[in-house]
Amino acid sequence: MIAAIYNILFSLITIKYLAKPLTIVFLILSAIVSYQMYYYGIIFDDEMIRNIFETNLGESTSFVNLHIIIWVALLGIIPTTLILKTTIVYQTFFKEVFYKIISIFISLFVIFIIYTLYFKDISSIARNHKHLHRYIVPTYFTASFIKYIDIAYFKTKVPYIKLGLDAKLAKNNSRKNNLLIVIVGETARSKNYELNGYSRDTNKHTKPYNIISFQNVNSCGTATAISVPCMFSTLPRKQYSHDKAYNQDNLIDILKRSGLNLKWIDNDNGCKGVCDNITTINIPSRKKNKWCNGLSCVDEALVDEAKTQFNNLPVKDSVIFLHLIGSHGPTYYERYPKEHRIYLPDCQRSDMQNCTKEQLINSYDNTIAYSDYVMSELIKLLKQKEQKFNTAFLYVSDHGESLGEYGLYLHGAPYFIAPEEQTKVPMLMWFSESFIAENNINLNKLKNNAKNSEYSHDNFFHSIIGLMGVQTNIYDKKLDIFRYEVTDSKKLK
Repeated sequence: MIAAIYNILFSLITIKYLAKPLTIVFLILSAIVSYQMYYYGIIFDDEMIRNIFETNLGESTSFVNLHIIIWVALLGIIPTTLILKTTIVYQTFFKEVFYKIISIFISLFVIFIIYTLYFKDISSIARNHKHLHRYIVPTYFTASFIKYIDIAYFKTKVPYIKLGLDAKLAKNNSRKNNLLIVIVGETARSKNYELNGYSRDTNKHTKPYNIISFQNVNSCGTATAISVPCMFSTLPRKQYSHDKAYNQDNLIDILKRSGLNLKWIDNDNGCKGVCDNITTINIPSRKKNKWCNGLSCVDEALVDEAKTQFNNLPVKDSVIFLHLIGSHGPTYYERYPKEHRIYLPDCQRSDMQNCTKEQLINSYDNTIAYSDYVMSELIKLLKQKEQKFNTAFLYVSDHGESLGEYGLYLHGAPYFIAPEEQTKVPMLMWFSESFIAENNINLNKLKNNAKNSEYSHDNFFHSIIGLMGVQTNIYDKKLDIFRYEVTDSKKLK
């Protein structure tokens, strides 16, 4: 049936002068897509296409390896070579149209016969496995590409909406200024955190600092291009629209309007538009130094930059955003220095499906442990500023990661079928004693809620607003994890 449907589609597009170029493009792209689908379980919907368009050279080259080159050569390059050498003999225009009509009618007849004979089977599959069409190459990724282009470039933009125009700081002149570091993690999943019950000591660096770990946190998406704009917007996950979120003020815009000092320091693939209106510092990954290999940098580069920024802090409430590269795959081994290769043997290759399960888990756990080390270094920086500031840091990952569970690798699965490995994310909090005292943080209740309650990225916006003492009419106290006293996750829902 699929062959008959494809015959109809290609009969419509394979016209003179376009047949060879279109077929070659589809062959090469289909070979690349089929590799990612077959080995990693990736589905190329419009959100994944958006993620691809918003990636950088370092991320994209991390997927290149000998295995995918051989795969693309066999399924793409060799057939393309044969097509280029094939001479296509075209009939006159009317004969071409006539033959195509006959071919299409034959295909329709085949589809009719199959559908008639196997109606019960086909209808059952279509009803109970609605996601299967997402695995058909090249139609689904082509439709997704067209959808993304339509949304990104042709759809009528919604009017820009300014939010929180009344935003201001509820300043208490008797206290010190607040200094908050917000760390946006990358591809960290909750289940590999020792603080959340994992058997390995992946949090040995931050444990001595009395870290609060939120045990049950759901992400807004399964890819950075969705999760980061979503968590910084006022829109809850179920109502999130990229176009709508992009055309209204986000958390950073409102914090800026209130008078806070803000900076964004990035070691990943940009802030996805959320930091466009504040000072942004991108770690120069193209350079080669002790932290960078010319394509990417390990996250200690962020610590060095944070030191520089801390030396020039104005005497006012400040929020510094750090965007980690964290546990971004498939080249997990490039996310930590050699001295942080704790769990061995690790997977020292990008075609990670050819590593053993032990090697893959070891590499991923090394990234988690290294991120934990980076966070401990940032806490040390904050402690050095306690004389002048009430200091705190909040860490939350944008999404999780699959490591072979259910045959899936990496991330980006459509949310409705994504496993919890991709949607359950870590969220950590640390406060200095003065921050707790001067900002009325009930530490015992917060620890209890962190252990027993369910949260999500929906809480992020309102929690930062509340934590920094910003007053605005769009603030929802019920979604502020630092003010809303809840011990039953059902209440939060």
